[in-house]
Amino acid sequence: MTEPTGARMLCSMNVDEAAWAALDSLPEAVLAISPEGRVVRANAAAEDLRRRGVVPARLPGRGPIPSRAPARTSRHGRRYLWVFRPLPGTAPAGEVEALVFVTEHRQAPPPRVDWLRVRFGLSEAEAALTVALVDGSSLKEAAARRGVRESTVRSQLRSVFRKTNTRRQSELVAKVLRGVPRLRDP
Repeated sequence: MTEPTGARMLCSMNVDEAAWAALDSLPEAVLAISPEGRVVRANAAAEDLRRRGVVPARLPGRGPIPSRAPARTSRHGRRYLWVFRPLPGTAPAGEVEALVFVTEHRQAPPPRVDWLRVRFGLSEAEAALTVALVDGSSLKEAAARRGVRESTVRSQLRSVFRKTNTRRQSELVAKVLRGVPRLRDP
């Protein structure tokens, strides 16, 4: 009689490998990070960045890795956006705490206003604010650029949070950036 745990382990390994194979098709680098902050696993794009010296020994940003806000870095004349995402509570404890998505700035153009309006049901002003936040602007900068009060922008941001089912700017930016996966050229 075969033991069911072995079959479950084999099935689990196949799912894990299939997930990483899917992540390898993305142009964005994806790093699996341990609670200690070390890279446990990386997709093909992330391995390429590691070989080129783009991935530093210490990840950018402050605070616990799963709750870090998106960070921007520059290396070799190129700009990179780092988005930190915690894994759901169902992930194996102690192995991987978060995923980090690293996108070269030229690969991540700001989302189009019309796409945001359709995808999330945002108004023109809310979509324009979201584009500004994804591009790295602060609320104060977004208000000044659009010629409105900061209180107006904050009110629009609350509405964007409600419509996108997010609670923080970093969560909003991550959700928008992951909205449409772009496959790498073969």
